[in-house]
Parts: sequence; structure tokens; C-alpha cells
Amino acid sequence: NTAKAGVVNLTRVMALTLAEFNIRVNCIVPGFVDTFDYQPESYQKSMADARAAAPARPLFVPVGHSGKPDDIGYVALYLCSDASDYVTGGAFIADGGGLAGGFATTGYAPVVSLEEGLSS
Repeated sequence: NTAKAGVVNLTRVMALTLAEFNIRVNCIVPGFVDTFDYQPESYQKSMADARAAAPARPLFVPVGHSGKPDDIGYVALYLCSDASDYVTGGAFIADGGGLAGGFATTGYAPVVSLEEGLSS
């Protein structure tokens, strides 16, 4: 959506502005991250039936499973390390392949398939 695009563009502008001060600016674009186990126990109990009814494999996640908080943390760890010393202005997508597959992070498939779009 527009807000997410704004964050990505703000990241790029800040990266260019702050590079001369040796400040690197990047952003992480997460997909579906399962944080259920980190919620309060009262919430977990109230949502137990809904969670049991949910499909085991989330829709529109090509790798076949939701992300874990650690998956996002590892990206952040890389960006905080010396290994990313030459990286700035980047948007790091950690979504299990959803965007690569053309799927929106809202959980809905594209309205027009790639084949239909190319034949138009």
C-alpha cells in the first residue's frame, strides 16, 4: 500500500542524505510472521479454536510456512553487522517468496494472471 511505499522511498532518501556521514539506512519488508506464541496467554486461549481451524500451509507463501520472528531478526542482524558495511538504501524483503511470486502481502492473489496480462 501507499504507506509501505512511503517507507521504502523514505529509506532511499535518508540513505542518500546520510551516506556522507557514514550512516547506513535500510528497511526490512516482512511478509506473514507468526507471532502467536509471543502473544499473552489470554489471547492465545481466546484464539485457540480459530488457530486450529486455520490451514497448516498459509496461502500465497511459496516456501510453504509462515515466517518466524527470528527470520526477520536474522535480516536485522545482518544489517547491523560489518558484513553489510557497503549496503545502504536497500529494502530487504523477507516474505517467503510472496512478492517474487506476484502475491500481495494482503493474502490475495493477483487479479490478473501473468499469462492473461501478457496476452492483452
